[in-house]
Amino acid sequence: MSKTIKYIGRTNDYSGKTLWEIVGNLKNYGVGRLVYKHKLLRYPEPSYYKILKVLPVQHDGDLENPHENLRKVIVFVASVFRGRMDPDVHETFSTSYKADYHLVPKHEEQDWIRRTEACKRQIKYIDPHIDMPPLLKKVVAREKELSNEPFTPDQFKLTLQIQQSYTNNTMLADEAHPADIKIDSFFGTPLSPELYTISDEVRQYFKEKKPF
Repeated sequence: MSKTIKYIGRTNDYSGKTLWEIVGNLKNYGVGRLVYKHKLLRYPEPSYYKILKVLPVQHDGDLENPHENLRKVIVFVASVFRGRMDPDVHETFSTSYKADYHLVPKHEEQDWIRRTEACKRQIKYIDPHIDMPPLLKKVVAREKELSNEPFTPDQFKLTLQIQQSYTNNTMLADEAHPADIKIDSFFGTPLSPELYTISDEVRQYFKEKKPF
């Protein structure tokens, strides 16, 4: 009689070792060596960490998740993501238990560094003003009509904000840098146009009720 095997829990695609398994077996805890995550190999540019300092963790047994925390270690690293180095030093602890780390062999380190130096940042500039979503545009127009305020098409624009970081290759366009990307809220002809049309009766009803 065959047995049915049931796998319980969340799956992952980890392929490697925990960070402690790597640094714990290296001289001086691997300070100066390079490690990378398997999941970051999806990018054509090199992404890795340079170990700067390692602090083994002393566990007292009163941990919330002992099966995870016993595998953790505090590692200070210099992070390189897609060929760009983060100017700040990062502490890796909460994710150090994940078995997805690989050690870069000593004879391959210079190749990783050369690939990093060869990466050129390609910045794309995006239009800083985008159209309002259709429903929000209708609400704003309705409020302007009820208050008898004149309005122009420019008032139906939203100012875009982009969080700047060393990993972000997108910036807001200006006079010196024209926009390469423009976000347009026109979605084309819908499959059911009748759902987007308002009958005269419904329009008159909302005009009298003044819901906004």
